[in-house]
Amino acid sequence: SSSNNNNNNDIPRLSSVDAAFGRLDERVASQRKSLLALLRSPPFDKILGIQWWVYDEPCVREYQVMIQSLGLRGLGSLHTWLLLSELGVKAASPEFCEDAVRAQREEEKVVSGRGERANFCFWRAQVDVPRYDGSQLHLEEPGRVQNSAVVSYREDNGGFVSVKLCHDHVSHRSWDAEFRAMARLAAACRGLFVGASDDFSRRMFEIGAAAEGAPGRPSERYEERRDMEASVTGALHIFMTEVPCLSCTCAM
Repeated sequence: SSSNNNNNNDIPRLSSVDAAFGRLDERVASQRKSLLALLRSPPFDKILGIQWWVYDEPCVREYQVMIQSLGLRGLGSLHTWLLLSELGVKAASPEFCEDAVRAQREEEKVVSGRGERANFCFWRAQVDVPRYDGSQLHLEEPGRVQNSAVVSYREDNGGFVSVKLCHDHVSHRSWDAEFRAMARLAAACRGLFVGASDDFSRRMFEIGAAAEGAPGRPSERYEERRDMEASVTGALHIFMTEVPCLSCTCAM
């Protein structure tokens, strides 16, 4: 019958699609493994150990070129999550995701610059930060909707390095919402290392920059700064409206 013929014709067509998807999945899996190998290479180790009070351009450029050499925008939803899982990043709770969706729906702020193309994320953080005088402070962001709108001032990236990707029309990816969430938390923690006030941290969370530099004295010893960073404990939860690009994935 006509019905049987149609069903028979559909079988090879579906098999062909499945085979093509399988080949594509294998290719992306291979790219994920290549990226994972790069994230365990000397240029990436240098970024992790960079002296963050000085902009080390050769080190930054070596890292950026390494990521750009892959020629990728990202790994897609499945393989991005597999990569993050391999690096130890855990899934957020369903309750947090519900809070994020609710907060984003209630957000009425007008986004300038990139407008409708701006992506959003919702983030929440609780961290305990040591200070150079031996005391410890608790820093908390109960929940913030972060956008990727363009700003007219320089934001503090908190030591994170963004990468211009092959498809970009902008010079960097530092305005991506999830990158901002990570950078603002890191910048606030680093301010607290050297005696900054709670107001400094709050301004970092709100606009990504402070009116003045962090007060106090930065440690003159790299080992002391490294030990202080290693002593930070807590958690950062991020809910994203889009799959993160390769630049933000590597920052994570």
